[in-house]
Amino acid sequence: MYLALTQGTSPAEIGLLFAFMAAGAIVSASQAGRLMRGRDPARVLFVGFALAGGSLLVVPLGGSFAFAAGCIFVYGLGNGIISPL
Repeated sequence: MYLALTQGTSPAEIGLLFAFMAAGAIVSASQAGRLMRGRDPARVLFVGFALAGGSLLVVPLGGSFAFAAGCIFVYGLGNGIISPL
């Protein structure tokens, strides 16, 4: 919504951003078991929230679609860690 309202991002581009988010979530969720092995679950959860929250905070700093796509991919990585836990 932010990108659509402030940058004039088209609905097609926003849909593509959702694909980037899903790709990041697929990557990290598929490896959640491996990430948890031998680690403190609270610390892993913190890292997931830090990735998700931090990536959303920097989206307004960039002006390009590629930057937003990278941020949204990192958000997906964090979300993929959070959701299985």
